[in-house]
Amino acid sequence: MKQYVNQALMFYKHHRVVVTDSEEEHSMTPSPWNFYNSIFFSMTVVSTIGNGRLAPVTFEGRLFVVLYALIGIPLFGIMLMGIGSKIAILMDKLNAKVCCPQRRRIERVLKTSGVVFVGLAFFLCVPAVAIMFIEKWTFGEGFYFSFVTLSTIGFGDFMIGTKEREYQGVYMILSALWILLGLSWVAFMLGEVSHASNGQKDKKNEEKITKSGGEDHGNAPDNVENGNAGTEGVDTEIAEDTKKVFIFFILL
Repeated sequence: MKQYVNQALMFYKHHRVVVTDSEEEHSMTPSPWNFYNSIFFSMTVVSTIGNGRLAPVTFEGRLFVVLYALIGIPLFGIMLMGIGSKIAILMDKLNAKVCCPQRRRIERVLKTSGVVFVGLAFFLCVPAVAIMFIEKWTFGEGFYFSFVTLSTIGFGDFMIGTKEREYQGVYMILSALWILLGLSWVAFMLGEVSHASNGQKDKKNEEKITKSGGEDHGNAPDNVENGNAGTEGVDTEIAEDTKKVFIFFILL
């Protein structure tokens, strides 16, 4: 009996020492809240990704995140739409200089396809390869993380920057920049889809106006309206083709 009691006491003492050592090691762990990680955390908050690698633990910190998110998320969304519209304007100017007016429809589809392919390569595939070497993941895991991040799903099952490196600061800054540019690309694509949907609605409205105008007005107004309808019809066809291209790549 004494032997079992002594073994139990020895186990208790050993278990108590192990717990104390782990607590001491945990208390000596350096805080992850440095400048670079804070920038990455701010980006995950305003972009609504919230991957869970960093999170406030104090009441003051959580209160600040609530107030920061209430102000930062709408402003970040406005900034993304602004960047996306600027990209669209640049693409239209490039399309106008390079393309012929008679071939607008085909070249607009090619331009949209090129933007989609370049975006997929630059914002999903290239980061996946970089993350594969840095984090020692597979390409599939890196691509999955890139997609989940830029789609703002943010499950948190894969997280970057969990290990300290010599280039940790540069790594986190580039990651935040990648999220900003990648979400701008997503906003540009969403803007193109919205433009295509609005173009389809405008086409239907224009057809109704043209029909009612032909019944109520003379030939001269009809010619003017038909001319405007023809011009807008071309833009609507281009928008519809753009919409089809995006639907095609989404289905892929």
